[in-house]
Amino acid sequence: MVPAGCSAIQMAMLIAAFPFAILMIFMCISLIKVLRSEHGILQMERKQREHDPEFREKQRKELRRMRKGFEEALPDAEDDREL
Repeated sequence: MVPAGCSAIQMAMLIAAFPFAILMIFMCISLIKVLRSEHGILQMERKQREHDPEFREKQRKELRRMRKGFEEALPDAEDDREL
């Protein structure tokens, strides 16, 4: 009676795991598509850097603007000392 119970449990586990396996396959396919797309974007950015002499300066200005906005959003160090 015990071996028959084990085979029933194994069959139930396989039946329960099958939809999850299909989901994992679709997720892997999706991941591959996203990585290919990201690779293409990185390749285009690299080519743009090579062919556009102003690209690096534009990036630096954008980073400075973002850094300034980030620093303005941070609380002041003096405010922390007062607490």
